[in-house]
Parts: sequence; structure tokens; C-alpha cells
Amino acid sequence: MLRRGKKFLLTILAGAVFLSGFYFLIVRPWHTRWNCTGEDVSRVIAGDELVPHPTFITNRGISIQAKPDSIWPWLVQLGEGRGGFYSYDWIDHLLGFDINSADRILPQFQSPPQPGGIIPRGMYIWAVKNDQYLVLGTPPSFAGFQTTWALALFPQTDGSTKLISRLRIHYDRWSLPNLLIAAVLDPGQFIMEQKMLRTLKTLVERKEPS
Repeated sequence: MLRRGKKFLLTILAGAVFLSGFYFLIVRPWHTRWNCTGEDVSRVIAGDELVPHPTFITNRGISIQAKPDSIWPWLVQLGEGRGGFYSYDWIDHLLGFDINSADRILPQFQSPPQPGGIIPRGMYIWAVKNDQYLVLGTPPSFAGFQTTWALALFPQTDGSTKLISRLRIHYDRWSLPNLLIAAVLDPGQFIMEQKMLRTLKTLVERKEPS
């Protein structure tokens, strides 16, 4: 019985090692630069300098068949109680957020975000340039994670626009609370962000009935 229990534990341990290796060597490198080329990853984007030594960084993107000025209004209205975040609202509801993503441009939320302001859900506005980028993150006084989330628009030669979403975080890698947060953030952020990017592409590209 003791030998059987020991064999079972070794099997569980081997499985955990295999799954961890598969995730960190195969899955994680794929999802942390989802839909991004080497050029996309190496681009300098506004806000990079705010977290110069990130512990955690992701680059995710999507090509949208539209000009930047057709995508920008959807980014301007981001926020809780505004246009939402175009992701899985039901997950946000479970987390206690009153987020209902819009499926149209909302004129009442089209005033350009102002640096130093707050987008509802507690995100500080670091930098804005119309039709080019919106940089959000934790406020200067925030104790804990140093974070920036940049949404940048890059026109392509074929007339499309590449929307790149870049997250940069610096945290104490040896702090248990921070490690636990990062462990949840890693896959959770990908699930929510890829949905946001795919939804934005659908909303911008859809053809309105004539």
C-alpha cells in the first residue's frame, strides 16, 4: 500500500512538472506575444519608459481593416460605466465590476481622455495622442505593482491598422501576494485581452445595414 501511494505521488509530481514545462516553454511564449511579429514586440511604444525594467510583459495585437481614426473612438470610450472593455462582461460581473461593453460609438463618451485623469475601474491616464496611442496604468502614488497598459495604433501599407496592446508590470518577484496575483494574471489577462481585440476588430469592420 505504501509503495502504491509513493508511486501515485511520483506520477502526480511528474505530471505537474510536465504540464509546467509545457506551459512555460510552449504555451506562455505563444500567448504573451499573441498575433505579434518580432517587429511588433521590438517597437518602442509610448509609456515603455514608465516601467523600464518590467518583471512581466505581454504584447498582443490584431490587424483591423480600417484607418486609425475609425478605431480610436472605440478606445476613447473605454471604462466602467462607459463603453466597457469589449471582453467577457460576465467575468467582469463576477469580479464585481459594472461593465457592459458597448456595441456602438457612444457620443457622450467621446471627449479625449486627459493625462492625469482616471478611466473608471481605477486606471490612471498616463499619455494620449489622438488616433495613435492611449497609455493607462497604476497612478504614481500606487504602492505595489508599477503598471502600464498601452493601446497603440500603427497604420499598415495595405490600408489596415495594427492595434497593439502592451502590458508592462514591475513587481517584487519574491513577494508571495504578488506571485499569486501574477499567477492568476498570466492566463487570465490573455483570456480577457484576446477577446477584447477580436471584439474590437468585429465592431470596427462590421458593415452597417444600408
